[in-house]
Amino acid sequence: MRQSDCLRSSTRILRVAVGLSLVALAACGPGGSPYVDPRPLGDAGGIADRTLAESPPRSDSSVGDSTADRVDASDGQVFDVSGDSNNASPDATSTDRFVDALGDGAVEPTVVTVVIDQPASDGLQVAALRFTPQVTVQVTTANATSDDAKIVDAEIWTTDATPVKVSTTRLSLLQKANGADAGSTSSGGAGGSSGGGAGGAAGGGSGLGSAGADAGATNGSSTFTFGDTPVDLSALATGRFELRVKATTLSGLTSGAMLTFRVDAGPVIRVIAPTVDQAARGSIFASVEVIDPFSSVPPQVALSVASLPITSVTRDGNLYQATILETIAMPPLSGQQLLEIRATNAAGVSSHPVVVRFTFDDVGPTISAALPATGDLIGGIVKIEADVQDPAGVDPQSVVAVVAHGDQSLTVPLDRDPSNMKHFSHLFDTRRLPTTVLYPTISFRASDVPGNQSNIGYTVAVDNTPPLADLDPPADLRTRKNVNGNWRCSWQFDPLGSDALNEGDRVNQVFDVRARVEDQGNQPSAGGADITPIARLDSARVELLVLDDTSRALVVDTDNDGICDQANPKLVPTTTPMSSLDALVVNLTPVAPTGAADYTFDDSFPMNGFSDCGVGNDSLRPAALCRTTDLTIAIPSHAGDEGAVWTIPKVVPSTLQCVGNQLDSSGNHLSDGPACLAVRAYDKLGNVQVSRVLHVCIDHDGVGGECPYVAVTSVDGGNPVRVTTASAHGLATGDRVLLGAVPTLYDANGLWRITVDGPSTFVLDGSNTKVLSVQGGQFMRWTSTSDCTGRQTSLAPVVVDDVTPCKPWRAFAKSEHLEMP
Repeated sequence: MRQSDCLRSSTRILRVAVGLSLVALAACGPGGSPYVDPRPLGDAGGIADRTLAESPPRSDSSVGDSTADRVDASDGQVFDVSGDSNNASPDATSTDRFVDALGDGAVEPTVVTVVIDQPASDGLQVAALRFTPQVTVQVTTANATSDDAKIVDAEIWTTDATPVKVSTTRLSLLQKANGADAGSTSSGGAGGSSGGGAGGAAGGGSGLGSAGADAGATNGSSTFTFGDTPVDLSALATGRFELRVKATTLSGLTSGAMLTFRVDAGPVIRVIAPTVDQAARGSIFASVEVIDPFSSVPPQVALSVASLPITSVTRDGNLYQATILETIAMPPLSGQQLLEIRATNAAGVSSHPVVVRFTFDDVGPTISAALPATGDLIGGIVKIEADVQDPAGVDPQSVVAVVAHGDQSLTVPLDRDPSNMKHFSHLFDTRRLPTTVLYPTISFRASDVPGNQSNIGYTVAVDNTPPLADLDPPADLRTRKNVNGNWRCSWQFDPLGSDALNEGDRVNQVFDVRARVEDQGNQPSAGGADITPIARLDSARVELLVLDDTSRALVVDTDNDGICDQANPKLVPTTTPMSSLDALVVNLTPVAPTGAADYTFDDSFPMNGFSDCGVGNDSLRPAALCRTTDLTIAIPSHAGDEGAVWTIPKVVPSTLQCVGNQLDSSGNHLSDGPACLAVRAYDKLGNVQVSRVLHVCIDHDGVGGECPYVAVTSVDGGNPVRVTTASAHGLATGDRVLLGAVPTLYDANGLWRITVDGPSTFVLDGSNTKVLSVQGGQFMRWTSTSDCTGRQTSLAPVVVDDVTPCKPWRAFAKSEHLEMP
C-alpha cells in the first residue's frame, strides 16, 4: 500500500460524549504499514504536538465540548472538524487541506476520556471528614496500537477570578477493564450520519468518517478506575472549590475533567477589632463577623482571652461584639494577650480557632539613646535628642525634654525626625541657664497613644561661662606651694612679665604682646564646688585684635547689657590692615607651664603675712625663662595643666623664642599713633568673650610726633586718683587722657575722662586705688571721641554705635595667690 493510501485509510476523527478527548494521529511506517510514534509529545522529529484545552465546568461532571480540532498546515489556523449534528460539516477543501498536511493519507486518532464519578457536582464536603474522588478514564486506541492510563492527579483549585492551585493528590489505580472493539464494524454511514460508535464519534458526516470505514480498522477501548486516595481538605476554608482531574497515558497523552464542590470547614470568622498588635489601656473593644454561607441558622460563637471566657458578648446580625476589661483576671491582665474566637455551625462543624494578638498596655514608651548623656559637659547651643519607642505608638506631641535646676524649669518640645520615626530632637541654648548652675537635670518625658507616660532623668554638667582674657592683668600675682607641710608664697610679679605691653604704653616698631587667658567655669551662688566643669580653651580660636583707627569700636556690646562681648562685626579681620574697616587679627598660642616663681625672702612681705601662706625661704632666685624676658615662670591656668600665658607664635622652649615673637607694627601695616588691642577667646563649647581694650600709642621711628606724651610728676592714689603734671597740661574737664608708665600704682594707668582742678593737676573720674603716692608716668590727650568700644544696635543690617562705650566683662582678681602643684 502506498504511503498516501496508508494515511488516507487510517484517518479517523472520533467524537467523545463526555470528558475531554485528545486526538492522536498515527503515522505510517516502512512499506505503508501503520505504527505509533513512541516519542513523547513535543520531541523534535515526532508527530505534531497534541494540545489539551480544559473546558468550562459542566453539570454532568465532564469536561470538553466533544470537539476535536485540526491544524491547517498552510497557515496554522485551527479548524473545527466535529461530527456533531449541530455543527456544519467542513467543506471538502478544508478536509483535503487537513489530510494533505499529513501526506497522502490520514492518521488514526487515540482518544482519552476522563469522567469524575465521585464526588457529585456542587456536593458539600466536610473538611474534617474523608474525601475520596473516584475517576473513570477510558482510552480508545487504533488497531495494532496500545496505550494505558498511567497517572491521574486530583488537583484542588480556588474559584477566584484568578484561580490558584491549593493541592495535588495522585490517585491510585483500582481496576482496568478491556472493552469490545467498538469501531470494528463501523461504517461511513454509521460514523458519519449518526455519530454512533467509538470509531465514528468524531466523524460527523464528513469524508474523513468514510475513509475510516473503508479502512476497516478495529479500535481497542480500555476503562480505568482510579480512587481510594483521600484528598486532604483540612487546610481549606469554607467555600467553593474546583476539583480538576488530569489523566496521563503511557505515551504521554493528557486529558482531564473538572467539577465544582463545596467545603464546609465551619463558619467563616473575620476579626474587625482589635487589629493585630493593637494596644489599649484598661479595656479593648472586640468586634467579630461570623458567617455560615451554607446555613441560615446562626452559629455558636465563643470569645476568650487568656483561657477566660468573655461573657459580655452581644450579637447584631453577623457581628459579635464585646468590651474586654483588664480586670477579667486578678491581678489584672497586662502585656501581650491573645483573643481567641471559636465558632460551630448548625451541622456541628467547627471552624479553625482564630486568634488575634493585642496588648493591654499600662507601660509608657521606652526612652533610650538620650543625648547629652549622663554627666556630659554642655554649653552654648546643644542638641537634646532621644529615641522614643512604644508598641502602641508614641504620641509625638508628648515628647519633651525638661532642663531644670532649682526653681528653674525650661521645657523643650522635641521634634520627630521624618527619616527616623523613633528619633526626636531639638536645639537648646544653655545660655538660658544662669551661670550659677553647674549640674542641671535633664529629664525626657513621653506618652504612648493609650496615654501611658514614662520619663527618665539625670544630671549633666554645664559650662556656659566664656573664657577670661586680659592683655594687662594685675601685676601683684603670687604663687604658693607646700614645703614640708608649710605653705609658702612667692614674691608678687606680673604674670606676663614686665617687658610685655601695658595699658597706656608708648611702643616702637616691635613690642612684646602677651595675654593671660583662662577658660572659666560656672560658679555657685555661694560656697565652692569640689569640681568646676570647664570646657577648656579652643587653642585655634584665641586671637589678638589690633585697630589703629581709634574713632571706631574694636569690641562691642551685642545684647544691650552694657558688657562688651564680641568683636565689632563691621570690621574686617585681616592680617594686613589697609583701611579703617580692617582690624589686624593674629592667632595666639599658649606657653606651656614651666619655670618657678621667686620664693626667696621677701623684704616687702606684709608684716602680718597672709592667712594662706608665709614668706618664702628659698636661698636662690630662679633664672629667667630666656634672656628675651624677665619672666621666671609661665603660669598654668586654674585647670592645672593648660598654659595661661598666650603669645604670638612661634614658641620654642629653652631658646630666645621661649615666650614667642614680638608684634611688628610696620610689618603688619599698623599706622603710628593711638591704637587699641583686645583678645577674643573661645572655649571648646563655643562660649566666647573679648578682653578689655588696651590703649597704647605706636611710634615706630621713636620721633614721638604721633604720640605727644607729657611727663607726670606724681600720682596720688585714692578715690579719686590725682595726677600732677610737670607743666601746665592745657586740658579741660571732660577730656580723655591716656595715662601710662605709672610705677607701682598700676591701676592708675589707662584711658580716663578727667576733671581739671588746677593748671597742672587733674583727677581721674571714677578711679579708686589704694592710697599711695608714686613718682613718674606720662600722659597724652586722647583726641578721638571713641574709646574703641561701642554698641551693636542692629543684627540685620549690622549697625554699630561707635561712641556709646561698653564695659569689660570680668577681670582677674587682684592680689591673687595661685596654688602650684
